[in-house]
Amino acid sequence: DQAQALTTSQAFALTSEQMLALETQDFASLSTASVQALSTEIVSILSSADIIALTTAQAQALATAQAYALTPSQVESLETRDLVALNTGAVAALSSDQIVALRTDQAYALTTKQAIVLSTSQLVALETQDFEALSTNNIAALLTAQVAALTSDQVVALRTDQAQALTTQQAFAQQISTRMTGRVWFVGSSDATAPFIESSFLTALSQLDAHLATRPYLFGARPSFADFSLWGQVYNMWTDPTPCALIEARAQNVLAWIQRMLWPRIEGEFETWNSLEPTMSPILHDWAGQWFLPWSKANAAAIMKSADEEFSVMLQGFEWKQKPQKYHAKSLETLRKKYDAVRSDAELGAILSSTGILL
Repeated sequence: DQAQALTTSQAFALTSEQMLALETQDFASLSTASVQALSTEIVSILSSADIIALTTAQAQALATAQAYALTPSQVESLETRDLVALNTGAVAALSSDQIVALRTDQAYALTTKQAIVLSTSQLVALETQDFEALSTNNIAALLTAQVAALTSDQVVALRTDQAQALTTQQAFAQQISTRMTGRVWFVGSSDATAPFIESSFLTALSQLDAHLATRPYLFGARPSFADFSLWGQVYNMWTDPTPCALIEARAQNVLAWIQRMLWPRIEGEFETWNSLEPTMSPILHDWAGQWFLPWSKANAAAIMKSADEEFSVMLQGFEWKQKPQKYHAKSLETLRKKYDAVRSDAELGAILSSTGILL
């Protein structure tokens, strides 16, 4: 009962010696919040008995950094049900050595959501018998880049039902690829705009990572409409091989947020603007004030002239060209109406003005 009463801050303060001195049954009594607060150093020294004693709720509470700190032998000691309970961020953080340590029953128990977050290097690290143990749902969920990374031994080891699931998945992927590749011009993606798309993505990723370094969600300790809206876009980028590699290599705080938003929860209150301003102001200034609104206004003006003619607009010194989109002209009109409803809010007006957001 004393172990269960440990607060999050007390658990974080435990030294390696103190952790080793805890009886296994007492370790199993720690609250999920206390487990999540354990330092990576503490996690890496847990005994096999402690790992086996983890409850499913405790395993689910392990954060990305903690999962990465687990040794291969600790991963192998995880009960199958606890491995499945690891959140996708924790699974995505497992090293190749940890993946190799998976038992066949653990590999078979991986959920579809967990299989799809495995990196190509993690997937290749799966022992042939463990790869063969993946369910057909796991196989069908693999991304094209994951399939392309499979070793010859893994392909040979495919069961008939796995091969059929893989064939179906690849055909579906090709169908989507053909449809979407033909639409890139419509959303302004071209050889001419590619440099700005890539540079602005890296800038946005760096800004978002800095902002999330000291808070779990965009506006503090609880998710907002903004989190859900932005997460839908960033999560989809993370499932694409190229931005996924950039996110995982450059933005660990963004990666943790992507995973946290799979199971969002209230951890506290929203912060004040004074607290948010240092890292939120650059985001609002660039994303909305310098990129989106200038483009959106130019798009709306182009729609008024001709919906078929290409328009251009300068975005931070870069000339952006594309055909106009009717939907975004309507969304700008909606934004302006919503702003009109709160125009009398002096504090909001000052924030928008200071960040260059002019509707």
